Amino acid sequence: MQKINDISSLTNSSIKQLNFFAFWKNSWKKNIYTKHSIPKRNWDIRILYEPTVKLKIVQKIILNKILYDYWDNKIGSDIKKSCTWFLKWKSILHNAKPHIKKDTIIKIDLKNYFPSISQSRVFWMFYKKFGFNYDISNYLAWLCTFENQLPQWSPTSPLISNIISSNLDNRIIKYIKAINKKEHIKISYTRYADDITLSLNSKKPYIIDYLCNKIFNIIEEEGFLVNYNKFTTISSKYCQKVTWIVVNSKTSLWRKNFRELKAIVHNINNDSWSNELEKWNKQKDTNINLEQFKSKIKWYIAYYKMVNNYIYWKHLILNK
Repeated sequence: MQKINDISSLTNSSIKQLNFFAFWKNSWKKNIYTKHSIPKRNWDIRILYEPTVKLKIVQKIILNKILYDYWDNKIGSDIKKSCTWFLKWKSILHNAKPHIKKDTIIKIDLKNYFPSISQSRVFWMFYKKFGFNYDISNYLAWLCTFENQLPQWSPTSPLISNIISSNLDNRIIKYIKAINKKEHIKISYTRYADDITLSLNSKKPYIIDYLCNKIFNIIEEEGFLVNYNKFTTISSKYCQKVTWIVVNSKTSLWRKNFRELKAIVHNINNDSWSNELEKWNKQKDTNINLEQFKSKIKWYIAYYKMVNNYIYWKHLILNK
């Protein structure tokens, strides 16, 4: 693509409509994104922005015609194997399996992952990696960002974040390959969005500290921040969970959580959402509202259905 008209032809949209979607300085763009507030795992609130249906159609075309074409043809196999988020035929199970039966698991969280990917970084991605000219790169960056960051509910945002993070993935993969060769220690690496997981068959503190410090440096050099509050190392003596899946001996679900969820679903079906919410807030010492509670419980049900076999998840059916 060489001209803005090429984007118009690709997306079957007029230049006027694309301008309407792209340039928030004219106060238009604020009217085509809807703000959502959803609970995090710790019950804090996460702010998400969702584009309107028409903009979403344009972004899906950019995703399928431009972004996936680059990912499928230009990204190396090692990165594709290690990156397990928002990719065809991959799930949290693929993110967990490389870490089964490891002596130590290292979990690193990237702080403010989507907000840290600015419009400028998206522009340079299209300009340097894709080879588009200045005008095309700038226009695509405007179409795919909102308030100088990636909107989390935009169809293009996950794959853009993966492509921008591919430099990070590549550097970490090369580093652990060198360590594997030098120290004869098998280190596995996966990234699921902002969750980085490394695992190794060693419990030696000096190796773990050296590995973590190097990974921290790589992360910061690539323009991301480490959320040190969520950084953790887990020995095989304890329950090792990777993206909510237990991996000590095989991929499985934490029985305590499953029993608790099954009891909640049973009580809801036999009583009401409101009564169960009241019990939840009292037991967990939280103050979430009914919509947040419903969203969380339904998310947990979908998650357990995906991970566990029918013998378990057939019980998790909400009748209300």
